[in-house]
Amino acid sequence: MNLNEQYAGACASWVRYSRYEFRQFPDGVRVMPAADAVPLLYNPLETAWEMLAEAMELGRQRRQDLADIDEAVLRFAERYGLLGIAADLPSDPDFLRSREILLPENSYGFTPGTIPVGEYLDRFFPEGILPGPEDTLGTAAGREESYNLVFSRGYGERLSWIKDYFAGLERVYSHRDSDSSSPLTRPHTLRYQVTSGVQPRLQWIFPSLESVLDLALAQSLCAEEPVLRVCKNCGKIYYNPHARSEFCSVRCRNQYNVRAWRSRQRENV
Repeated sequence: MNLNEQYAGACASWVRYSRYEFRQFPDGVRVMPAADAVPLLYNPLETAWEMLAEAMELGRQRRQDLADIDEAVLRFAERYGLLGIAADLPSDPDFLRSREILLPENSYGFTPGTIPVGEYLDRFFPEGILPGPEDTLGTAAGREESYNLVFSRGYGERLSWIKDYFAGLERVYSHRDSDSSSPLTRPHTLRYQVTSGVQPRLQWIFPSLESVLDLALAQSLCAEEPVLRVCKNCGKIYYNPHARSEFCSVRCRNQYNVRAWRSRQRENV
């Protein structure tokens, strides 16, 4: 099952930067593009399964307290970008044209209801540096003006938000736990537009990277054959399109086989 094929290979682009860094603020650590980072446009559907597997594996490590995943979150952002919470959370994707934003129930610490646009943006632009007229990565990606904010260098998301979201994905996958704030029950708006030209194309617009991950999770749970796998040796969640895959790496397969051989040898003594 390939999400890129299912949606006809037409998806509004997402933006990732070549390097991210942590920045400390009074209300917490943010993940933000580095000053010298280069922005890159890409189609997130092409790597949706790999991205989901990486996110859930980080969530597993966080929930089971197996490792400090902070640096791994930076590497994830460099491969796929930030979640895009600021553009996905408001009920109106073109919220910049309004004075107030209507926010639904959420797990990011925002009180449901209306909030002034300026106060909302302060949560994502802690340095107060909003993009200028020359910052048009969002519109270049075929999106609303609000995405010029999300794709700008001054935009950041709390490290704790990202780690908690990853842990929530893994919890749902491993335990089929779908409370009111889980990716299985949280509504997303999937929009589309028709491109211009001699041969018009239907283009899907996912409101955020978070929504792509949520869709991939839902489809993996509903699939007749497992899309993601859990390593038989180390328990890592990984993606492998081969149906007979049981291990995340050759090393894990060898370790498992050696352990099984030693176990049989002890039984035969």
